[in-house]
Amino acid sequence: MVKIKNKAKEVIDAISKFMDTMYFALALVGIELLCYYLELDLITILVVAISATFALLFKKDLNCLFFIFLCMSSMISFGNSPGNITSQPTYYFQPGVYITCIIAAAIPISIATYKGIKNIVKGNFKNTPLLISIFALCIVFFINGIFSELYKPLDALFGVFMVFFFGIFFIAIAPQMKINKESIISLSRQVAIYAFVPIVELCFYYLMTIINGESLDTRTFIFLGWGNRNTLGFLFLLCLCFIIALIKLDDNKAIIIAGYVVGTLSLLGVVFSFSRQAYVCAATLVVISLIYILFHVDGKKKTICIISLGVIFVGIIGGTIVLIAKGFFETLTMDSMISFGDGRISLWTRAIEMFETNPIFGGGFYYLGGDPKVQLNNIMPLCCHNTILQLLSACGLVGLIAYGIYRFMTVKAVIKNFDSYKVYPILGLLVILITSLLDIHLFDLFGSSFYAILLAMAISPKSEISKQEDNVILKDKEIENKEVCL
Repeated sequence: MVKIKNKAKEVIDAISKFMDTMYFALALVGIELLCYYLELDLITILVVAISATFALLFKKDLNCLFFIFLCMSSMISFGNSPGNITSQPTYYFQPGVYITCIIAAAIPISIATYKGIKNIVKGNFKNTPLLISIFALCIVFFINGIFSELYKPLDALFGVFMVFFFGIFFIAIAPQMKINKESIISLSRQVAIYAFVPIVELCFYYLMTIINGESLDTRTFIFLGWGNRNTLGFLFLLCLCFIIALIKLDDNKAIIIAGYVVGTLSLLGVVFSFSRQAYVCAATLVVISLIYILFHVDGKKKTICIISLGVIFVGIIGGTIVLIAKGFFETLTMDSMISFGDGRISLWTRAIEMFETNPIFGGGFYYLGGDPKVQLNNIMPLCCHNTILQLLSACGLVGLIAYGIYRFMTVKAVIKNFDSYKVYPILGLLVILITSLLDIHLFDLFGSSFYAILLAMAISPKSEISKQEDNVILKDKEIENKEVCL
């Protein structure tokens, strides 16, 4: 019996180590791309669900969850997607398929819920002001719009979904996030390999568009089954955060060169996704990076970095000029659904109206003005495409105050546990928070899961190596101060 247990432990340890390697990433990405074009979505769903379940059950560190959830976000093929309006496939409406999907999702969700509750009860996640702010935000999310006339059970259901990712899932994984040089390099290699999923699929999309003699100006119709141009730009930006880490930290020259290639292709992916919020986010991060470089980088590296950022900025400006020339920014005021409007300006206007109608507790997530029959029949809420307005319209002033306190506590926790290896997950958080001012990523299934994982990385305790580096810096400063006094 003991031999069997030891053997099982050896197997589990071997699989756990394998899941942190490039070979696991290559295998999962290969399966995903193959199944995407063969329209075998169920195989990808099961492989990804099994990977997430194993990680939650057996792995000591859960950094690989970010890569797994990236793969999870792009599982749906164009041919089978419910969003494919050209052929209107019924793949996901088959009983065998949707029951399997429910079971595949329910198992890791149940495990994460158990771990989250266990971490609170056993004190693995310490009772801090951050935890209290999480509880407060979760309560507000759950009761969203409860006093509204159009409050529906769907509002409570979506509230539970938000409670899971902002609270339970985050608390379940946070104690097992370990960020150091080795773990960041390992994860960055996996993310760089994943970047080939959107790269290949976007290239194939443009290739087929040319072959079919269609116009390349139809930005609105960039759709890959699992997402549109905004999802594409968003994923490319997330990947770039860790590709930068790969280039900076990896010791393998061949992998560094590969990182430059993938990074360049990902940047081109951002440009050719024609996603407005991706452009805004990329431009903002370029400015932040430039400020950092001017004050913290010296010598030849500064020149190289500034030139590189300049090239990126020119690419962003060039893409923006194309968008302006094609009138794509005019769509901010356009509505594609006559019944209530889904253009940004229409959404924001209706969000303000909802807040004025229900200023204290909001009007709930599902109703955003207009025809309630149309909106309340949707599986997912329309959302305001702006974090602040979303909170005000759905949860009122109570929600905005709870979120403000929560955001203050998260920033405080990030600063307290900051070290140089946390820069990359923090960049990922900035991508989510910036793009969520123009989109729904923070209130989306995968966007909120990315947010929870990256925040868990950012607030994880400093590694021993980072503590030693901090002590060396402090000693150097003490020596400098003594020399100045002398």
